[in-house]
Amino acid sequence: MHWDILPKPLIFGLRMNNSFAFELRDVRPGDEDFLYRLYAAERAEEMALTGWGVEQQQVFLSMQYRMRQQGYRLQFPQAETTIATVQGVPMGALVLNRETEAIRIVDIGTLPIFVVDGVEHNSAGLGRQLLAHVMAEAERTGRPLIAHVLKSNRAWKLWQRLGWMATEDDGIHLSIEWWPPGRREA
Repeated sequence: MHWDILPKPLIFGLRMNNSFAFELRDVRPGDEDFLYRLYAAERAEEMALTGWGVEQQQVFLSMQYRMRQQGYRLQFPQAETTIATVQGVPMGALVLNRETEAIRIVDIGTLPIFVVDGVEHNSAGLGRQLLAHVMAEAERTGRPLIAHVLKSNRAWKLWQRLGWMATEDDGIHLSIEWWPPGRREA
C-alpha cells in the first residue's frame, strides 16, 4: 500500500488527551488479530444487548468480520488499509478507496482503550484526528470525501460538526460527503 502524497512513516503533531502522537503504517502480517479485536470492540454495545454468551458472541462476530472483510475486498479491491499506532501499539485503522473523483472512507475505527508500556489510555480524539488527516488529503487533492454511516452511530455527530452532510438516507444508513472549501459542486 502507498500514500500518493504523504511520506511514511507519517507522524502527526496532533495530540490526544493523553498527549500521544500517532503514526499510520501499512497493514502487516499478524495484524489480522488486531483488526478483528477492533471490529469486535466497535460492536461491543450491540453484542451486550443480545443476551448471548461470550462464545456465541465470538462465533457471530468472527463470521460477521470475515463477511465484512470479503465484502470490502470484492466491492473495493483497490482500498488501502492503514493501522494507527501509538509508540508501535495498534489502536485504530483506516480503510480508504481513492477513486478518481472522490476519496471514499470505507471504514474508520479506534479501540476505546489501548495499553502502552503496561498503562491503559483512552483513545478519545483519535477518530477525529484520523478524519482530519483524510480531510487534509482531500483538500490537497481537491477531491470530496464520501462515506456511509449508521444513522444511530454516535460518531455521526462529530462528522456533522466537521462539516459533513447527508446526501441520502435509506432509513438505517446515511450516505455522507464532505467537500474541501470552495470545491463543492452545485
